[in-house]
Amino acid sequence: MIIVDKFLNTSIDLLKMPCNRQLFNSINRGVERECLRISSDGKLSLATHPKGLGSSLTNPYITTDFSEALLEFITPVEKSPIVLLETLEDIHQFTYAEMSNEILWPLSMPCNVKSDMTIPIAQYGNSNIGKMKTLYRTGLHHRYGSLMQLISGIHYNYSPPEEFWSVYHDHKKSTKSMMDFKSEIYFSMLRNIHRYGWIILYLFGASPSLAKGFIGSGKITGRDMVEFDKKGTLIAPYGTTLRMSDLGYQNSSQSGMAICYRNIENYIEDMERAIRTPDPEWQKIGVRENGEYKQLNDSILQIENEFYSQVRPKRRIRTGERPSTALKKRGVEYIELRSVDINPFSPVGITHDTINFLDVFLTWCLLKESHKCSHESEIHQQHNQEQIVYNGRNHKTVLIDGEIKKTVGYWGKELLDNMIDVAALLDKANQNVHVESVKNQKECFKNPELTLSGQVVSEMKKNKIGFHEFGIERALQYENYFKKRRMSEEKLNHFKDVALLSHQKQMDIENSDKLCFEEFVKEYYR
Repeated sequence: MIIVDKFLNTSIDLLKMPCNRQLFNSINRGVERECLRISSDGKLSLATHPKGLGSSLTNPYITTDFSEALLEFITPVEKSPIVLLETLEDIHQFTYAEMSNEILWPLSMPCNVKSDMTIPIAQYGNSNIGKMKTLYRTGLHHRYGSLMQLISGIHYNYSPPEEFWSVYHDHKKSTKSMMDFKSEIYFSMLRNIHRYGWIILYLFGASPSLAKGFIGSGKITGRDMVEFDKKGTLIAPYGTTLRMSDLGYQNSSQSGMAICYRNIENYIEDMERAIRTPDPEWQKIGVRENGEYKQLNDSILQIENEFYSQVRPKRRIRTGERPSTALKKRGVEYIELRSVDINPFSPVGITHDTINFLDVFLTWCLLKESHKCSHESEIHQQHNQEQIVYNGRNHKTVLIDGEIKKTVGYWGKELLDNMIDVAALLDKANQNVHVESVKNQKECFKNPELTLSGQVVSEMKKNKIGFHEFGIERALQYENYFKKRRMSEEKLNHFKDVALLSHQKQMDIENSDKLCFEEFVKEYYR
């Protein structure tokens, strides 16, 4: 069913005009991919960050997230998906060349880990900013435990071409400054992503199973999960992404915290409040014990990044600058979609077809009229997410769209039908791949087993292997792939030079510190 959306259709008509057809041939894209370093038998690496990869504080391509063992690969902003994926492959290949007897875990949910206390927290050197990054992660350990922090995903960064904004600003007859106009449109986009983002969880969720040890002795009743085998694999039979469930990367203490997406001012105000409002649970932990820091503060959030959300408004920050300060001064620059699981059927965790569809979905959310956010809409979005993560591949599962209840299958096909014009628009400006990508996703609504989560379950059943074996098989396959792949000497030397320079940059930062750490932290929050 195609619903007439005059707001969207007017925007599409504008961009179909001959003078505007090429506006979307240069979408700005970036990928951040997280993954764990493990031994060949699937144990978490306890080794420090490989020196050959450079400084995790200053290397622009390779850093660490929560743990020394949790790598994060960051591509530069690219206008070509082909170049984007090639760069991501190059980063992986360089990493394999610099690791010693280790491989990369290819799943979003972590490998078997003996104990929370064995997980090495990431270290960033002796500079104030380096110490602060480590202390923030120490706070996460005390607040939520370390195991949850090992969950990995794909972050997809998106912004339309710069030329688009002036055309759209005129089209909307906006009297706002360009900075304020961009932020207004981005926040409209964010509201749409929150409302319709369940479709990303359905299509690209790839974590329907996990190691039983992940939830310890916790009960699985009521979570629609069963034992898959006798080797410690739990599975949600109709699940899509346990990473995005209450078992995964969620923060129950934030459930009562309202972050408003009505506009940038409300969003910043709510973030500031969360950073400055003490939380009774975190007060029990304490900020210091025997002179040693345990967390940055005892507020609801230590810093903005602690707020777990499917999507974030982003602005590149300057040294020592807080994200909220950057947004307040210079507005939204791009959005970061955080709800994509690592695709275990891809050596780099994401495919060209997925990128094509994400571009369609995000452009559609950008151009489509958005509904005002409300407490009721938040409840509906939470309901939809919970239903999708545990029962998404059961097409009888009911979701809530405003005042209407719809099954997963019905609503999914309806949304894809409404995206087809945007896909056609992108095809006119780029290769003819976007309409094809939407059609591919339609097949996943005809047959849920074609989703990534469906393919994972099918593979495990067909080969009679559990979570651990599935992950190891894929990891060894991709290790072999990157060892055979060839990279030019020029590229290899570039990554080596960047890694070497990053160590010097870290030393320069450490030598330039003028404040003691306590004063540095106080200054950061001013």
